[in-house]
Amino acid sequence: MELVSNKTIDTYTIRYLKYPEAIDLVNTDDSEQVCKLDESLHRIILDRAVRLALISKNINIKDNGSN
Repeated sequence: MELVSNKTIDTYTIRYLKYPEAIDLVNTDDSEQVCKLDESLHRIILDRAVRLALISKNINIKDNGSN
């Protein structure tokens, strides 16, 4: 990445994306899987996954305001 500007830059913020490691949904053993995402995202991801699964099965769900 290259940062180019005609002005003096004294502060900047960097964001990056990283593909998460795969989650094994087939293995049913009791081994713990490590997640590198912040715990605050777990419920949001789970809610979204359930919503997408229901939509794919054409099941209507009531929107409770979460995304």
